[in-house]
Amino acid sequence: MITLTRLLPKKKLIVRKRPERKATKAMTVCVAAICENGRKFVVATDRRLSYAGIASDALAGKMFWFGGDWLFLYAGAPSRVELINEELRNVPPLERTTVYKTVKAAYRQAKAEFCAHAILAQYDMSMTEFKSEGLKMFGAKTFNRLSEQIDGLANEFNEQLLIVGYGKSENSANIFEVGPTLASHALSGVSAIGSGAEVAISNLLLLKQARHKRLSDTIYAVAAAKFSAEMSQDSDVGSNTLMYVGWKRTESTEESKPPGVFLDQEEVNKLREVWERHGKPRIPVQSSAVLSPIVANVRTARSEPPRLEDV
Repeated sequence: MITLTRLLPKKKLIVRKRPERKATKAMTVCVAAICENGRKFVVATDRRLSYAGIASDALAGKMFWFGGDWLFLYAGAPSRVELINEELRNVPPLERTTVYKTVKAAYRQAKAEFCAHAILAQYDMSMTEFKSEGLKMFGAKTFNRLSEQIDGLANEFNEQLLIVGYGKSENSANIFEVGPTLASHALSGVSAIGSGAEVAISNLLLLKQARHKRLSDTIYAVAAAKFSAEMSQDSDVGSNTLMYVGWKRTESTEESKPPGVFLDQEEVNKLREVWERHGKPRIPVQSSAVLSPIVANVRTARSEPPRLEDV
């Protein structure tokens, strides 16, 4: 039990209001897609690490395994993702029926402690103690002010997770999303997180990626989604790419290794060459026959002379 006399000085309590901070972006992209009717999945991430305006493709990849069979992809600061990992290390092994609730609870706990620490550490209080005893100890006015400051810090913790794994059968692949948004992508079979997520998902949908697609189609679709995401706003997504194809663990899988394979860099480079040559969006030459009279009409309406590039 924390006593008021130990926490508060005899002088009047002064709480300095922290400046309001803008929400930060998870500057990355992680793409995941299920294929072969749930028997396999393909993921891709960049390797960019950003800090104080400096960016470097220094990470091995924005993924890790938990419990041997659950692949985690993350967007955000690795140091904050590790806070979530610390919470997960205190729970029983993840199972298909518990993974969603367990990771969601670990995320909430890590975020709560992160937001509370900067405000409550000087009082030697945890978030749990603040919620149960704070109003009585500080009074309504100070309690509300501290609560507002804690809420302000919540915008800084916007890390995102994609968790990919299997149930009991070999075709039970699932993708869970935990972060500011909670979702299960089992039916659509596709998802992406990070600042390049919207561009990536748009490309997956344009390529008609779905759970029943062939492995070959899915590898290309995921690669194309990652490459396209590099063109997202502010160039937040690194160009270095890590790709992995996974499946459910079987008796023949080595216990010390994850059930799947990484694409080597040469294979990724070849996929990029194909995408650059044939898949990257561009204005087709054939459109000039249609566009030339349209542009001519626009220039005539504005009393502008024709230009050479319009022909």
